[in-house]
Amino acid sequence: MRQKCLDATAELLKTVFIESLNATKEAALTTGVRCLCKVEIVWKKSDSIESGLFQECLEIPLVIVTPGSIQVGHTASEHVHVAVMEHCWILSRQRLRVGG
Repeated sequence: MRQKCLDATAELLKTVFIESLNATKEAALTTGVRCLCKVEIVWKKSDSIESGLFQECLEIPLVIVTPGSIQVGHTASEHVHVAVMEHCWILSRQRLRVGG
């Protein structure tokens, strides 16, 4: 069940990154470029007595496989586990660095 949640979260992040990178022509048109994206996520902690909104800042490694196609790095699931909650919103994203 946990892995299913991680996979779903990774897919959500992929969609957002593709949309974000497609707006950046030099990144979207380059194959094999490695990107480090920063994602700010606010999630509602609903599985404990505590409640409220918590903000996390994640840096996810990505590889542009083909124009418009993003592959999330192998360690992405380790980075996104804090975002695997019943309520998860991606507020903003920003491409921090593009390099080899």
